[in-house]
Amino acid sequence: MKSTTKFYIANAFSPSMLGGINYEVLFEFFSPNEFPWAENEEHALLEWINRYTYDDTPKEFLVKTEEKTIVSCVGHKDTAQVFSSVLDIHVPVNRISVTLNAGDFMLIGTPKDSDGKQVRLPEGATTIPDGVQIGWCLAHIPVEYPEMET
Repeated sequence: MKSTTKFYIANAFSPSMLGGINYEVLFEFFSPNEFPWAENEEHALLEWINRYTYDDTPKEFLVKTEEKTIVSCVGHKDTAQVFSSVLDIHVPVNRISVTLNAGDFMLIGTPKDSDGKQVRLPEGATTIPDGVQIGWCLAHIPVEYPEMET
């Protein structure tokens, strides 16, 4: 994987984030109770990202992570605190404009109620409130596009 590839953590996605006119975005959705990484394991999310996106050893990846391999673009303090709690990594508040390029990934978390409807976190929340779960989506801008059937 190219060293310019970035992995973002966000609470929203917009087509205006795409850096290229003809980029294709691949989305993979995970139900709130079916995380793609193992729960209650140290660095579990980081190891999952490494397996999913990088060819490094876990130690090499963790070093890169400390060098800002993962970029937060979560602009709300409460959401960042909840994501930090759920993901077991520090997700700082970072209200930035994002431009996604070929090879980039974005893990998008959305608070949802028990019916799967998007909800707002209560003001001041630092953990997931009762009746709320985080639904996750992984967006990827492939470097090479899969063959399309005609």
